[in-house]
This record gives sequence, structure tokens and C-alpha cells, in this order.
Amino acid sequence: MIKLGFRSKSNLECLQPQYDHFFPPVRFYWHNVMKGIAVMTETPLDETILDFGCGSEKRLKKYLPQHNVICYDIIKEFSDVYDYYTLNPHTIVCSHVFEHLHIKELIDTLDSFRNLGAKFIISAQPTENLLSQLCNLIGRPQCLGKGLRVKDHILTIERVHKALSNLFELKARKEVLTLTIISKWAIK
Repeated sequence: MIKLGFRSKSNLECLQPQYDHFFPPVRFYWHNVMKGIAVMTETPLDETILDFGCGSEKRLKKYLPQHNVICYDIIKEFSDVYDYYTLNPHTIVCSHVFEHLHIKELIDTLDSFRNLGAKFIISAQPTENLLSQLCNLIGRPQCLGKGLRVKDHILTIERVHKALSNLFELKARKEVLTLTIISKWAIK
């Protein structure tokens, strides 16, 4: 099993999406990210969706209540399963996960997804543009490092998409307020 080392309880607060943020535009943004992911998922009701890196909120289950969504997170209290390798998902959703990985971890994770036989990967990645940096300054300033970049972000969206394109074929892409790009990838 892949052991991703980027998340611990000490930095968990910075990594959690701000679904219940006091500032309405932040809540609006996260609602639109989840709505965009749900719309792009298009998975048959009898198939499994793996929400990889689900976080404490397990929001995808709330946006796809009729679907069989299984949540997995390296923080075991958030997971529905201990070992995602035991699943045979139709679709794997990774919302704001890949940017926290080192390139070797990303490639190993993508390889494991291929081995599971998933037909689609849905990734949501922050653009980290000027507007994104401003929003992070408002929404979670305690999590920012040098250059107004989130401290735990290791890979850029460009690097993540390049790794994805080596193994998968891009089927659809959607922007959410220029802050996030949601992409649907199919196994080549």
C-alpha cells in the first residue's frame, strides 16, 4: 500500500476545504467545485466511486447520494475502507489531492489506479494563479508560505496534468471560477 506522508493531524486544518467558511464567497466556491465534480462523474448507479483523499467532510457522498461512494483517506478516521486496493471502482475522484504529492508518489498512485481497473479519474487541482493566491490569503492565511503559495503544495497543476497525460487520456475539462480545474481522464 502506498504510504503518503504529506498529511498529518497537525496540518490537517490547512488542508481541509473551507465548506463552512464564514465568508460566503469561499463557501460558494467549494460548493461549485463539488457540484462540478459531481456533474463530471457520470458513473452508473450500480458502479463504485472511490473518493480518494476524501477528508473529514466526505462531501462527495452528499453531492452524489444515490451513488455507491467509498471514501478513502490516509487519516484512517475519515476512511470507509482501510485498503483501497480491495476495491474495483468505476471512477476515482481526487479533489485537491495530487498537488500534495511528490512526483514519485503521484506516479505510484496513478499506477495503482490503473491496476484497480478504474475507467475514469476525476481530478480537481488548484490553478494557483493570482486570484487563487488572493483567495487563499482571505480564506486561510495561516496555511500560506512563500509567494502566497499553500505550504503543503508540492506539485503544480501543469506537472500533475503532465503525469496524468502519460497514463490517461483527457476526456473533459472545466474551470471553477478560474481557481480550480476539474479534469476527467480515461485509461488509455
